[in-house]
Amino acid sequence: MKIENLIFTNLKNNSMKNKYVTVWSIMGVIVIFLLTFFVFVLVLGEPYQQPQKQEQTDTAVFQYEVWDIIQVLPIQHKDIVFNQAKIESGNFTSKIFQEQNNTFGMRCPKQRPTTSIGCNKGYAVYETVYYSVVDYWIWQQIFAKNKSREQYLAYLSRVYATDKNYINKIN
Repeated sequence: MKIENLIFTNLKNNSMKNKYVTVWSIMGVIVIFLLTFFVFVLVLGEPYQQPQKQEQTDTAVFQYEVWDIIQVLPIQHKDIVFNQAKIESGNFTSKIFQEQNNTFGMRCPKQRPTTSIGCNKGYAVYETVYYSVVDYWIWQQIFAKNKSREQYLAYLSRVYATDKNYINKIN
């Protein structure tokens, strides 16, 4: 065999190898991109977005969700807080709850840490219901920590409630 033929055959084989290497490299990049996408979107959650209006859903779903969040957090007087959530959110049907994820009718805080992402007509706006409940816990830690049940109810009556029968409704 002539040297030119050997070189030409060898070049042909190498170019085929290079094509396979290129195809596998492209496929590898695509696989890495898809894995990264799934890790960020599915595992870590969606990127930050403005809160969107929640779908009209059975109130029982929200009751369970809020109850579960209250149980997980170190909130004091869990039953009272859950009853507050039901009253303040109109049994999870009020406009402020549906549009702003504001479970407790919380006003925009001016001097305390908060999980709210903004304000709308004087009321806090939350990314999710979870952040609303966490914000209530923060409020509780700052203003009503370690109070007995009676002290807590008296404090709510004095500071939090606008309805004279509020305490009877939540107790």
